Amino acid sequence: FFGDYEKAWIASENLRATGATSFAGLMFPYFLAFYRGLTALAQWDILRSRNFMKVAKSCLNELKIGQKNSPINLSHSYYLLKAEYSVAKKKHGLAERFFSLSIRHAEEGKVLHEQALACERFGFYYLRRNNHEAAYEQIRAAYELYRKW
Repeated sequence: FFGDYEKAWIASENLRATGATSFAGLMFPYFLAFYRGLTALAQWDILRSRNFMKVAKSCLNELKIGQKNSPINLSHSYYLLKAEYSVAKKKHGLAERFFSLSIRHAEEGKVLHEQALACERFGFYYLRRNNHEAAYEQIRAAYELYRKW
């Protein structure tokens, strides 16, 4: 929802409530967990409600199961959500490690748009940390990957 995290949160709640479980056995519940987790962390950053951190942790746990069952399809998503969760917990060393793992796994899986997303998020992370040189490198990499995609 392009920065409208409240709408994104409402949409993820509606999807969850209306039977995303009917897609059991498919990838959809894992994709929902990924984007719901990212949205919960964005909402936590704005509102500082513990509920959002609990939701993000729950989404991480769900993605971890999916990642074990389908590492090629979900490792990059799991590591990106883990990176964002680590940022929220102020564990910056872990965050950087998980951002790098997400980028690497997306590259190995040849998922350009997911690799671009991981680079983009890593770049924004560096901007928030006032590391403009590293931010530029990651955002530039994201731009090139999106262009190729």
